[in-house]
Amino acid sequence: MTVLILIISSDLGAQDKIIEFYPTAGITWRSTAMNFFNFGAVIPDDYTRPYDYERNVQGVSLNIGLQVQFLDHLTLEYYPNLRYDVLYVEFDPAGKEFIRLINGDSLFFNDKVIYIKDFIIDHNWNLSYKKKLTYGVGISIVNANKVYTFYNPPTLKRYHNIEFKTYNAFIVIPIKKILNLEIKAMYIPRDFPENPNEEYMMYSLRLYYKFDFLKKKKID
Repeated sequence: MTVLILIISSDLGAQDKIIEFYPTAGITWRSTAMNFFNFGAVIPDDYTRPYDYERNVQGVSLNIGLQVQFLDHLTLEYYPNLRYDVLYVEFDPAGKEFIRLINGDSLFFNDKVIYIKDFIIDHNWNLSYKKKLTYGVGISIVNANKVYTFYNPPTLKRYHNIEFKTYNAFIVIPIKKILNLEIKAMYIPRDFPENPNEEYMMYSLRLYYKFDFLKKKKID
């Protein structure tokens, strides 16, 4: 990071370029998680938690962001993914315990299953380099500040923190000079809420528009 800052500072000193700001808006689709080494299914480390990671991490979200461009080719970006998604599964507290089966299903002693949803924010930071295409790396915080409580067995109150981070690599492909398609691989070190003892991967596709309010001024 220190070397990168020195390179940017050197380039800024060598070239008379201003820093430019570009708002963005788009939509993101993210895959479910899979094992990093063999792309296999995620095996829970605790079958008594009412957490459905596939419903929680996989899906569609809206995003708005801001890109800060240095020189002609370096860009820092922040954007949050905004979604209304599943946090956990709730069952009648008067019922008995449940267990998660090996195939991922849940066996309940009562039939009523409710998926508890809430508004969720995922924070994303990108650093990219543009030539013909744009290449970059970044960090994401998924399910930021999300912790839920549950009882299992019914007399024991427990907590489950479902926030986790990913380290990302991505490529951005322009589409007819109007939209941008970001294809991202997301590496999850050992803090995935379904099993924090293993390493996993996810993938995401982000389609977004970059607003250039300075375009008319540049043409003039």
